[in-house]
Amino acid sequence: MRMDQTTNMKFCVALVLVVLSGGGLFGQVQFTYTGDVVSNLSGGLKTGTQYLDNYDLTLMLDLEKHLGWKHTELFFYGLGNQGKNPSATLIGDAQTMSNIEAPSGFKVYEFWLQRSIGNHRVLFGLFDLNSEFDSMDSASLFLNSSHGIGPDFSQSGLNGPSIFPVTSLAIRYAYSSPSNFYLRTALFDGVPGLPEKENGTYVKWDKDEGFLFSAEAGKEADGYKWGLGVWRYTADFDTFDSSDQRSNTGVYLLGEKHLSEDGGLSVFGRIGVADEEVNAVDYYLGCGATWSGVGKRSDDQVGLAFAYAHLGSPYVGSVNQDLDDAELNVEATYFLNINKTIGLQLDFQHILDPGMDPALEDATAVATRLTLSF
Repeated sequence: MRMDQTTNMKFCVALVLVVLSGGGLFGQVQFTYTGDVVSNLSGGLKTGTQYLDNYDLTLMLDLEKHLGWKHTELFFYGLGNQGKNPSATLIGDAQTMSNIEAPSGFKVYEFWLQRSIGNHRVLFGLFDLNSEFDSMDSASLFLNSSHGIGPDFSQSGLNGPSIFPVTSLAIRYAYSSPSNFYLRTALFDGVPGLPEKENGTYVKWDKDEGFLFSAEAGKEADGYKWGLGVWRYTADFDTFDSSDQRSNTGVYLLGEKHLSEDGGLSVFGRIGVADEEVNAVDYYLGCGATWSGVGKRSDDQVGLAFAYAHLGSPYVGSVNQDLDDAELNVEATYFLNINKTIGLQLDFQHILDPGMDPALEDATAVATRLTLSF
C-alpha cells in the first residue's frame, strides 16, 4: 500500500477543516503546531541558525458511539514536517538535538483500531512503538531525541524501529492490573516504510525483512513508573566484521518518580544495552530532573538532563577513521505555559564529542520552541 504525498496532504487538510469546524461529529480531534528556531553557537560542523516545524493532527473515534462496536476505538494521526535539519547540517551530533527533525513531507503516521476487554487491550494498524514502549512522562519535557527513546533502540534495524518519523504495521497486546502492574507486547514489521523513500506512507512486508518483537513490563501509577523492556528482530543482520550473521537484540530499564507530594520535583533515569556486533550504539545512559511550578507560575516547567551514547568497539573497528567512544549531551530547558493554546520553550544544549567525531569541537546550541495546540 502506498499513500503519496499529495494524497496525504489532502487528507490532512480535510481533517484540519474538521478541527476548525468544531470536530464534534468525528470524536476527539486535536491539532498541534510545533516550531523550533535552532542556533549552533560554537563547535560542531558550523555555526548558524535554522528553522524547522512539525504538524500533528489526531482523531480518536469511539466506534461504540458511532457504530455500536463495544469498547472499540479508531485512531488517526496525520504528521507533517518542514524546514531544515540542524543536527545534520550544523551540529553534527548523533543523538539529534531537536526531536522534530525529520525529512520534509506529510504522511499518515498512525492509523489503528483498538478493542478493549476489561483490563486487556488489543490493537492493530500503523502504530508508533514509542507511544507506549521506552517512554517516560518526565523525560518528554526535553528536546533531545534520546530522552524520547534511547539510541540503543532507536538506531537499531535497517530503518529503525516503528517510531518517528516512520511507522509500520503492528499488532499490540496490553494488560494493566488493579495493582498497577502493566504488560505490553507487540509485533512490528521489521523494516518500517521504504528506506529509499523518505516521504509518504508506505506499507510493504517482505518475509526476508522479518519482524521486530518488543515487550515491556513494570508498574505505573500516579507519582512513579518503572519498566523493563526487551526487543528482538527475527531477521539476521551482518556483523560489523562481516564474519557472521546474527539476530539483533536489546534490553532497557527505565524509571521515574515524583519526589514531592505536589508532584513538583520529578526524576528519571534509563539504561539500555544493544548487541554491539550489529549496532553502532552498544549502550546508553540517560537521567534528568524536572520541576513543575516555577514561582507563581504553576504550569511552567524547568529541567536538566544528561544523555550519554556509547559506540561499541566492533563498529569503531569497522570504520576507516578514528572515532571518539561516546557523545554526551547536557540539556537545560524552561517551558513557559502562556495559556491552554500557546507554549514557549527555551532550551540550551552542550554536546561533548558531537557525532563521536574527533575532528569536531564540542558544540553549544540553543533553541526556542513555539507550541500551538487546538
